[in-house]
Amino acid sequence: MGHDYYTNLALSQVFPSEWEIVNMRLTDDTGPATSAFTCQDILDDRVYTYFNLARGATVTYHTLLNASYRGRYFLPQEYCEAMYDNEVNSRLPGQWVVVE
Repeated sequence: MGHDYYTNLALSQVFPSEWEIVNMRLTDDTGPATSAFTCQDILDDRVYTYFNLARGATVTYHTLLNASYRGRYFLPQEYCEAMYDNEVNSRLPGQWVVVE
């Protein structure tokens, strides 16, 4: 079954615990341009972004991070799913990242 409009999508991004998420809502800096969203939860090591999406449309969400220490870290997968439709989901695989 095709969808023309996806509602109640949830994007889950988890970051290594040694990285600090910069909450742009608490600064005067607007940061990079980002797409509109319904709600965004910023926690200690993760960001949940909730939004709707028309078929064929794209959105871009930027998360600014500060790495506390140099090293090699595993950046877990990013996962997006429709909260009320198990058939709608997408994921990007995790990857190793080096902070110098």
